[in-house]
Amino acid sequence: MEMEEWEYEQQRARLEMQLIINPGDADAHFELAGLLADYFCDYVLAKEHYLQCLTIEPKNAVCHNHLALLYQYDLEEYELAREHYIKALALEPENADYYINYAELLSDDLEEPEAAKEYFERALDIAPLLAYGHYAYARFLHVYLDEGGNAMAHYQLAIDIDPTDAEYYNGAGNL
Repeated sequence: MEMEEWEYEQQRARLEMQLIINPGDADAHFELAGLLADYFCDYVLAKEHYLQCLTIEPKNAVCHNHLALLYQYDLEEYELAREHYIKALALEPENADYYINYAELLSDDLEEPEAAKEYFERALDIAPLLAYGHYAYARFLHVYLDEGGNAMAHYQLAIDIDPTDAEYYNGAGNL
């Protein structure tokens, strides 16, 4: 259930107070960064808190991934996004989501489809039953490589794995 506006404000105040008391609380920096980005749309301040978290915990793969997403989608700083996806992957090489996120950066923003294909395929090797992985790969095959038949097979796999997600049907229908 979505929180009320005052609850977001209260959560922000709680986290800011926690950081006044303990500025070295990496979890509070991470949580505040997410709140600032997702609810308050303050991407610059969110970036600063992610960077603070990484100063405290430089091997925090989740934080590297979230910072990369922020750089990619909100700040459009694609090379910085690449840097943090690579760090996240180095720290957690078996995390399929990180491979998908990086592959989408490579295909959508950096125009490196061959490299993107390798990362999508690695994600599906790691997690062959990840419905979103099949959907993202199908979208990539359809849009960037014009491989309709292969794309349809992956759309169908996504639907078979999770028949409740309308986005998967929409992707197949658009093909």
